[in-house]
Amino acid sequence: MEAVEAAQRIENPEEYESKPRLLINDLTKMGMHELRDLAIQYGLNADDLAPMKKQDLIFTILKA
Repeated sequence: MEAVEAAQRIENPEEYESKPRLLINDLTKMGMHELRDLAIQYGLNADDLAPMKKQDLIFTILKA
């Protein structure tokens, strides 16, 4: 029931549905270069990504 309520609270359901699903396992298998490229595709600033550790970069991508 909580999932249904959470889905109803999404402000822009079309935007949510259009984003591909990201799995943590898939992201952890990627190299740093691939992760940075993916983060840039999600609109994150390349300068902000450079000093990040892998786990921080993955978390930032998942939040985007």
